[in-house]
Amino acid sequence: MAGFNFLLANYQLTTATQTADIECNPGEVAIFEVLVESVSGGPSSASLAASIQLAPIEAKGYVLNQYTSGDQIQWQTPTPSDTYLGHLLLDGAFPSSLADHTLAAWRSVSRRILIPPIARLARMTLTPSFTGGTSPNFRVTVAVASYRP
Repeated sequence: MAGFNFLLANYQLTTATQTADIECNPGEVAIFEVLVESVSGGPSSASLAASIQLAPIEAKGYVLNQYTSGDQIQWQTPTPSDTYLGHLLLDGAFPSSLADHTLAAWRSVSRRILIPPIARLARMTLTPSFTGGTSPNFRVTVAVASYRP
């Protein structure tokens, strides 16, 4: 297995953020590891959602990834209930919230996804929500590795 590459390191997350795109080969497994280090700013409530997204590629002259405007890639977010892509989430989806305002110690959560034949790019989306507080944020580190099973 390849070593982990950091996509975000010690990052103060205040709004929805996508990590950098990673390129994987079809048939590989990508592992996304999220370390929620802390919550600060004193929110009265908070949650942090995470999801993995895939983007199709062009193959054999056919454009499988149709662009709607400019160079935007059509990212797909597999869910366990998705009959087409759900089986790619080898460990299921991330929990509905990785952390909340009561986080007292760091928390690490990882999930694996099988890269399908029509995909080549993967990324993670992190979506925090806060109520109250002064400049609340989650401090996170995100790493990824890939391997061929």
